[in-house]
Amino acid sequence: MADWNRLKPLRFHQNFMILVVIGLLCVLIFTPKHAFRKNFYKKSNFQLVARVNAPSGIKIREEPNKNSNPLISVPYQTELNILEKAVRPDKINGQSGQWYKVEYNGVTGFVWNAYLDE
Repeated sequence: MADWNRLKPLRFHQNFMILVVIGLLCVLIFTPKHAFRKNFYKKSNFQLVARVNAPSGIKIREEPNKNSNPLISVPYQTELNILEKAVRPDKINGQSGQWYKVEYNGVTGFVWNAYLDE
């Protein structure tokens, strides 16, 4: 004859596992589809902002290199919207850094990240 008292813990574990599965299904059902996209944070409404840390200000350039034409000057302590990070690595005056694609006052271009505080 079966000992029913020995089966009670199994019943508890079964009920617990059912609750866990239901919880996971709820998370999958109620999480928006766009949250599962690979570049969700890059292309979402979250704005990455950086502040200019160069006392003389910086120039936003057409291309990600120091010889490119400047588009606009940005004063010290001004905030820029970062559109894309690490567009291209570079070394300027012995200092390594990355070019970032940024937007400021409707102008889109590139700045070297060594002159930015994120």
